[in-house]
Amino acid sequence: MIITAIIYILYLNRRELTKKHDLIIKINNGMIIVIFILIYMGRKKFEYKNNFNYLTFIFGKVECTGTSSKIYYLTSVKDLFR
Repeated sequence: MIITAIIYILYLNRRELTKKHDLIIKINNGMIIVIFILIYMGRKKFEYKNNFNYLTFIFGKVECTGTSSKIYYLTSVKDLFR
């Protein structure tokens, strides 16, 4: 939620900060990518429950248990901080 608020504030102030416009766009795009990665990680934490491992998430095997399609985004965010 904090990252989303920062994205919104940057969007509102983008016109006022013309000198730093390119930097703001790059930061904004980077934060959007981070949000999608965090939501995906929350979905995987929900999917694998206690078997979730950060190293496996980053470098691991690509396989699916088939349960992630039934997960709501708020559940993904909640499980992200579990």
